[in-house]
Amino acid sequence: MFCTLDSSNSSFEKSWTPFRTFRTEEAEADAEYDNAMKEAIQGVQDAVTTINEHLEEVRYEIAALEAE
Repeated sequence: MFCTLDSSNSSFEKSWTPFRTFRTEEAEADAEYDNAMKEAIQGVQDAVTTINEHLEEVRYEIAALEAE
């Protein structure tokens, strides 16, 4: 199938539809992946913050025991 570069040619438009659909689906998949990664990274950051807070409490408790 040959198409001219005239964008008013309906066969030209139809020939690009699968590519556009693929690119849209690919962009949506990329966005979903990016959002999932951001969510996972935030979860890890929250976990690290919580661990650090608990470690700080343990340090204070150890220091209090050593002071007795």
